[in-house]
Amino acid sequence: MAHRDRQSENFTVILFAKTPGTSVKTRIAATEGEGGAKQIYGELLREMVQVLSPVQYHVAYTGEENGGSLRTLFNDAASFFPQVQGDLGRRMREACTRFAQAGYTHFCIIGSDCPSLSTEDIQQTSDSLAKGYDVVLGPAEDGGYYLAGVNAKGISIFDATKWSCNDLFEETLGIARQHELRVKLLPAKNDIDTMEDYRRWRDGVISSKIQ
Repeated sequence: MAHRDRQSENFTVILFAKTPGTSVKTRIAATEGEGGAKQIYGELLREMVQVLSPVQYHVAYTGEENGGSLRTLFNDAASFFPQVQGDLGRRMREACTRFAQAGYTHFCIIGSDCPSLSTEDIQQTSDSLAKGYDVVLGPAEDGGYYLAGVNAKGISIFDATKWSCNDLFEETLGIARQHELRVKLLPAKNDIDTMEDYRRWRDGVISSKIQ
């Protein structure tokens, strides 16, 4: 529990996730079928359980009512709540606003698509925001980002419009420059969107175990 002890009391982590019983990983489902996609998605969720277990976090869900089986999987989450309607930017902005009203000043939003995300990445986000950065971004190799840490000023990055596009990260940096926000970048990592992404990640896991 060392990381939770080090975590700022003003900082909270919000996991955005779909319930496993709904349609997930559509690009993988197109080649592997719905069953294969759900199996892989379940594996990614279990990776997130390990990453999040040392920190305080909340789950913002879409899909089945009340969060479905996510409640069992993430049974140590501080809370569960449904994402609002709208594009991803509006949903992330509203999630931050929810916790701002509860007294938090620093927010870290992650998804379940980046199994190489680490607890240390989250701790670095907390530390960077505490040091005065307005935004912490983890760039994804597909042109998006796998993590967004923000303070109250940094929430403006969610005004982006190019969601699910390859130039989302660049648009987000442009918004940050426009608002004169101080930005910290984490190492680039790969999201799992296709079977090629998944195989590449699994090959890396196997190689690390052999070494």
